[in-house]
Amino acid sequence: GGVVGGVNQPAIRRPAAIGYATGLPASAIRAARARWTGFSSAVSGTSTGDAVATDLGDFLLAAESQQLTAGQQRAGVEHFEAALDQQLALLSITSRQVRLTASTGSVPITVIKNADYPVKAVITVTSDNIAFSTGGGQASNSECTAPVVTDVGGKSSVSTLCTFVHATNAVYIEMRSRVSGDFRMSIALNSPHGGLQLAGGQVTVQSTSTSAVAIALSVAAGAVLLGWWGRTVWRNRRTRRGAHRMRSGGEQ
Repeated sequence: GGVVGGVNQPAIRRPAAIGYATGLPASAIRAARARWTGFSSAVSGTSTGDAVATDLGDFLLAAESQQLTAGQQRAGVEHFEAALDQQLALLSITSRQVRLTASTGSVPITVIKNADYPVKAVITVTSDNIAFSTGGGQASNSECTAPVVTDVGGKSSVSTLCTFVHATNAVYIEMRSRVSGDFRMSIALNSPHGGLQLAGGQVTVQSTSTSAVAIALSVAAGAVLLGWWGRTVWRNRRTRRGAHRMRSGGEQ
C-alpha cells in the first residue's frame, strides 16, 4: 500500500470531493473557497501575507474533511469565514467630506491598513455627478498602475490596481464636477482576482464651483445690462444736446 499518516490517514491532505449526494454544505464550501482565492491574490507575495493565506486555507481544508459530518463541516466553514472577516477588518476606507471650489480638482481616497503585510487591490471610484479625467489627466500614484476611466449611461468610474504598504495610504483621483451641490462617490476595494470586496466606503463632495451654464447666463445677463446702460447714456446725451440747441436758438 501507499504511505499513510496517523490513524491510517493519507500523509497528504486533499480537498474532499464535495457533492450534493453526500448532504454536505457544497455551495457554502465553494463560496468559501472562492473568497479564499480572492483574499490570497490580495495578500500573497510576502512571507507574512503567504502565512496568513496558508492558515486560512488550512481552516478550509479541515472543513472539507470527509471524516466530518455535515454539521461539523458547516461549523468549520463558519470558523474560516470568521477568521477571514478578522483579516478584512484590518483594511478600511476613510469616509469623509471634500470641498471642491473649482470645476476640477484632485481628491484623495484614504485607505487604512492595520495588517502587517502589503495588500494588492483594485480601487474603483464611481459617481453619477463626477467626470473623471482620462489619460494623462490623472495624478500619478507611485504605488498604483495607470487608472482606467469608463463612462457608461451617465455614470463615470475610475479603477486602478494599487499595492498598499503603509498604515495610511492616499490615492489621488482627478475629477470634474458636472453640477454644483453635494453628492457622493462610492469606493470599492476589490481583490485582484476572485472578485472579493476587501473594503468599501464613500466620499461626499461639496462642489461650490460655478457651472459653465451659469457662467454663460451671467455673461449674457451682463451683456444685456451693459447694452441697456449704453443706450440709456446715449439717449441722455442726445436729450441734453437737443436742450442745449434750443436754449442757444432762443438766445439769438
